[in-house]
Amino acid sequence: RRRAGVFAPEALLLATTLCAHGLARHMAFSLHIPHRAIAHGWPVVLAVLVPVAVAGVLARLGRRAASVAVVAVTALPLLVIGGDALVTPNVWRDYSRDAKLYEWIEKKTPKDALFAGNFQIMDEVPLFGRRRAYVNWKLAHPYRLGYFDLVTERTRAMYAALYAKDAADVVRFADATGVDYLIVDETRFQKLERGDGQLFEPLRSMVQPLFTACEQGPCAMNPPPKQAVVFSSGRYRVVSIEKLRSLVGAP
Repeated sequence: RRRAGVFAPEALLLATTLCAHGLARHMAFSLHIPHRAIAHGWPVVLAVLVPVAVAGVLARLGRRAASVAVVAVTALPLLVIGGDALVTPNVWRDYSRDAKLYEWIEKKTPKDALFAGNFQIMDEVPLFGRRRAYVNWKLAHPYRLGYFDLVTERTRAMYAALYAKDAADVVRFADATGVDYLIVDETRFQKLERGDGQLFEPLRSMVQPLFTACEQGPCAMNPPPKQAVVFSSGRYRVVSIEKLRSLVGAP
């Protein structure tokens, strides 16, 4: 009992942290909470605790040599499949599904090209496409008021272009921001995004009227004009602002 009491504070802290992690992932309002602080650490904890626990059991059974082997054999697989904790193991995450898009971006667009779209795909463009994103989820941290004001304004402007009724509004957005390409994800017109890597409050409520107006029609980017589309793969269409400008006759 005394030994158990020694670890009681740590056990309480671990239980509380895990509960907070669960709430962070499933809160009704999808707030921006840094769940990765726990998610990335949890696989490492498992990789340590599970082998040690199994080795301890084997040691008690008099199999010390086997216990050492267990530590070596079980730690590596846990680290490999751990990913963002047990919620999204690496074996379930497949960025290669959009590989054609990233490859096209890297090979066919200028190195200083600026992209806009929705939060989630904008997260991956700098990493896999090696191009700039106007604003994305990873950098939309609501912890500094001045910075978040900038993020809020950029988010509003980007989604206003994505859900614009008139293609000329998209061109005006691009002219004001320097955006060269707009990536249109056709699934973003079916349901307003929410969740990890997507819109969170209060940004989601700000974008909701834009989505609703687009849903009621007309909506210039659903689908985008074929003459302005320079790449198409799966659910993605890449719109060239230069071609769109020529199409709508904007200056």
